[in-house]
Order: sequence, then structure tokens, then C-alpha cells
Amino acid sequence: MQENVLIKASGAIHISHRITLSQLKAWNLLLALAYDNLKKQDLHVIPLIDLYCYFGTRSQKAIKRILLGLSTRVDFNLLKKDKTCEWGYFHLLESSKIKKGMCYYRFNNDLIKLLHNPKVYTKINLAFQKKFSSKYSLFLYELCIDYIGVGQSPTLSLELFRDYMGLDELEYNEFKSLSRYVIDKSVKEVNAISDIDINVCYQSDHNKKQVNSLKFSIKRKDRQIAVDNQHDNLDTSSSFVPAVSESKHNLLCELTATGIMHKKAEYIINFYDEKAIYKALSMLKNTMAKPKSNVTNPAGWIIESLRQTWSYQEYDVRKIREEKIRLEEKKKEELNKLQKEHNAFMKFVTVNRYDGLPITIKSDLDKEHDIEIKGKQRELNFTLPDHVLKELKMDFLMRKLLEKEELNFDAWAQCNKKVVPKL
Repeated sequence: MQENVLIKASGAIHISHRITLSQLKAWNLLLALAYDNLKKQDLHVIPLIDLYCYFGTRSQKAIKRILLGLSTRVDFNLLKKDKTCEWGYFHLLESSKIKKGMCYYRFNNDLIKLLHNPKVYTKINLAFQKKFSSKYSLFLYELCIDYIGVGQSPTLSLELFRDYMGLDELEYNEFKSLSRYVIDKSVKEVNAISDIDINVCYQSDHNKKQVNSLKFSIKRKDRQIAVDNQHDNLDTSSSFVPAVSESKHNLLCELTATGIMHKKAEYIINFYDEKAIYKALSMLKNTMAKPKSNVTNPAGWIIESLRQTWSYQEYDVRKIREEKIRLEEKKKEELNKLQKEHNAFMKFVTVNRYDGLPITIKSDLDKEHDIEIKGKQRELNFTLPDHVLKELKMDFLMRKLLEKEELNFDAWAQCNKKVVPKL
């Protein structure tokens, strides 16, 4: 398959886009990488670092969210352009998993039959898709590029267009908002950054004078303009390719000197710590300087070295997090132990003081407690069980017989020189 170009079945373009912009970009990328081997192997793989670089993130959670979204069920071949393919629904990815710095994924077997060597297809330039900032713009671009050969899209009812765009009944349900925020903005972005120019043409019901359908006129831009646009998409101004500052120019030169492609080198510089890159380069030079050096692919050696460094960093962070959780649990256990000790102290002192009281005072306390309990039971409208009554009696006596300093946990701990852990 030609680099940066995806052969995409029309049925896979005309889907109900209940997905995000990042999810469509990811699916196109994963499909492009797996395309030549769709029928040769069941499981496909991409280094996790490549996904980090492509989406300009260091968050594995973000990548997981994108992959999880590709388990969404979508309707295929909505426009029925491919007459050999009937309507159906599929999950964009059957499964995916991340293991040891690699992302593994697979497609449904029935879906593979539609994706591989389709009779009706178009070619999607992956360089252009990286530039889109709106999911509706990318959805519209794919629709229009699929009909570039005839110069216009088929006439779509608003209901079918909304389904294609992945809109539910409550989203932009008024035509005014649909036109302003979905259609007009998408047409503007497609014309600004892609290799085609499009215009929308609305059709209305003559009786009700309401727009009920639309279609798009499509033409390819002047070749030089398209080339310039493509160059812009591959340039460091791309929304997914962070720019490399002049201070890192020498590092960029050293990386490209090992055989790493310029764009990949930019990704590496923006993703990894500069010291880690210089360390990897230094290790490479020392390894290659040895008489029995077995390094045959310096570029691959550098990338693998940095990938392992990142895995170790992730491992260290995870260990630190686990240690922090362990210490927090230990503090909670110590605090719970001290609170139990304080509670036992209060009960012990309370029982001793109560036993030493004259009978008349004991009787007065018992009467006061009985009145309090009867009030609680009237309020709750049921009789409290014995074990609850016993606990309430102890709480009552503590309030009556203990000093404030004895009831206060912190004061008790300070008086008894107990170290209270801070959570």
C-alpha cells in the first residue's frame, strides 16, 4: 500500500459516525497499517509509542479511551453505493489490548471481507486527516472524496445526512443550528485544508418551503495548491506534530543521521526527555565502536532503547504510586488502632467511675438515661435491640462522667504521647 494513503471501501466510509474525531483517525491509521495483511494474519500490532506520537499525548489512558471507543457498533453502507455489499452493522475493532509497550488489535472476520480489496473504494490521504480539528469536517471530507469522480454527492435527505454524521435526535434538531454549526463549518474547514473544494446545495419541499435534503458539489483543487496543503499537513505546524525548536536542531540532526525519518525524529524529541535521547545516542556510539558490534539497524536500536527507557519510567512511577498507597493504608491501620485504644480507655475509665458512685447518684443517672431512651424509641417508633441499648448506655455515661480532654481523641493522644498519623 502507498505510504500515507488508505484504500477504504465505500461501505466503510458511509457509516453512522457515532464516534469521535480521534477514533476515526485512529481507525483509519490502524486499518492502513494492517491493510496488506488483513487476510494473512488475525492479529495486528503497532508500537504504543507510535500512537503516542500520532496523537501528541503521553497518556496511556487517552489511547485506551480511543481504542475502547472503536468497539462502538456502527451501520455500514448507508448510501448503498456498493451494490455488492448489503447493509450491516459491525464493531470497528473486534478487540484491542496493550502489552509491554505494544498495541495489539484485530478486525471482525466478516468486516475484513468488506475492507480488503473492495470493488468500490476510494483513497484517503492520511496526511490530510491529521489536520482536521472537527469530526464533522472529516466525516464530510471522506464522503465528498468518495464522489470526487462524479463531481457531486448523491442527494441526501436530512434524516440520512444526520445519521451519517452520527447526530441523535436532540443534537442540532433545528435546521438553522444544523446548517450553522455542522454543515457550514465543515464545508469551510474542508475547503481550507484539504485537496478538494466543496459547496452545499439545499433542496426544499415546495409546499412547506422547508429544506428536506442536500447534496455537495465537489472538485479537486489545482495540483500545486493540493501539494502545498499536503506539505502543510506534514510540516511541524500540524496539530498533531509538535514543532521542534531551533535549540534542538543539533539533536534532530543526530537522530536523522542514524537513519530515523525526519518526522519520527521530531516526535521523539517532543516525547522523550532530551537527556534520555543523548544517553541513547551515546550508548549507540559506544556499542558500534566495539569490534564485535552487532548493531545493523542504528535507527531501530535508538527507538527500541528509548521505548525500554519509557517502560522503565512507567514501571518506576507505578512502583512509587503503589508504595504511596501502601503507606496510606498503613497510616489508616495505625490510626484505627489508636482510635480503638482510645475507645477502650474511655470505656474502662467510665465503668470504674460509675462503679465508684453512690447508689443514689447511680439511680439518678439510670432514670435520666431511661427517659432519654424512651424519647428516642418514641421518635423512631420501634423498640431498640439490647445490644444497641447497651452501647447507648455506655455513650450516655461517657458524656456524663468523662472530662472533655478524655473524650477528645487528639487531647488523649497528646497526653499519652501517642503519635497520630496524618492522612
